[in-house]
Amino acid sequence: MSPRSTIRHTSSMNDLPTVSDRIAMASDPASSESGFVAVLRYVGTMEHFDRLLTGLVETRDLTYFAVVVGIFLVLTKTSVESVRWR
Repeated sequence: MSPRSTIRHTSSMNDLPTVSDRIAMASDPASSESGFVAVLRYVGTMEHFDRLLTGLVETRDLTYFAVVVGIFLVLTKTSVESVRWR
């Protein structure tokens, strides 16, 4: 049985795969996802948003969105300030 088949999509917090589970799945040669794809999937917003849609509100998802908003605010501020000096 591959590690991929043991992951169930439920709203229980104990059934969600952890980061170490994802790393193990990415390093498993039988896994269909490469390590790069697994990292992109974890960094992407869809996985975090799907958990919020199911009603599972976790601190790590809220922190993820707060960090993303903060990064884009800093980028916007930098962009606006660079235009002022031209």
